[in-house]
Amino acid sequence: MVGVVAAAIDVYHAWDDAKQGNIALVILDLGSAAVGLAMAYAVVFLSATAAAVVALPLLLLAATIGVLMNYFKGREAYDWLERCYFGLKTLNERFQNLEEDRKAFTAMVL
Repeated sequence: MVGVVAAAIDVYHAWDDAKQGNIALVILDLGSAAVGLAMAYAVVFLSATAAAVVALPLLLLAATIGVLMNYFKGREAYDWLERCYFGLKTLNERFQNLEEDRKAFTAMVL
């Protein structure tokens, strides 16, 4: 059941990232959702031995996806820092108003 809930949360994050145009995170979110569903299926429908054999590669894949997600979220933080009011980008490359800045910051944190 936890895998299904986690997959639903990942799909929600994928939808949110798609609205913001972050395709890399959309792919990673959907991959994470698929791994979560596969793990839930393995635990519920396979024997204990088969579930253990299937779970290890899925756990390694989930860990890899998590590392990649953190990497791309880190890139979002770097991009936000460059485009904020005190950023290093030129004036026309920075956020044009506080609302754009706030949306980008919220997307980066969540």
